[in-house]
Amino acid sequence: MKRILGVGLLAFALFSLGYAGWLTWGKHGDLPEAQLDKAGKDSVLVYFIHGRAKCPTCDLILAHTRSALEESFPEETRKGQLVLVPVDVEKPGNEHFMEDFGLFTTSVVLFSGNQEGKERWRNLSKAWELAGNAEAFKSYFVDEVRRFLQENRT
Repeated sequence: MKRILGVGLLAFALFSLGYAGWLTWGKHGDLPEAQLDKAGKDSVLVYFIHGRAKCPTCDLILAHTRSALEESFPEETRKGQLVLVPVDVEKPGNEHFMEDFGLFTTSVVLFSGNQEGKERWRNLSKAWELAGNAEAFKSYFVDEVRRFLQENRT
């Protein structure tokens, strides 16, 4: 009986370690490079900047961001004019995002660069405040993206 319990406990521990490793290092969908392939030179990148351990509010922010892009900007996302790029700042090479954008926590940042090397960005600072209200978040997000796109054209 003790042997069966020991083997079960060992199997659980190994599974837990493997799963934790997969969550930490194996989710290639969170790599910025995977999403950047969709972007063109005139694309606006919608960075979802987060740490390795995402909280429920972080998950809401990402879900509302995805939903707003799908509902309000389907053509722009299909054409690669707007590209959602999740960035785990705890992965090597991504640490600079926090400093580049003056961040201290999970954020949504709109970013564009152009051929002349000019970069523009905007931190959607009300994302945390509005995360609990999907409609208010989406309205804020859509307004900010439209304004950013309009400013980008001038």
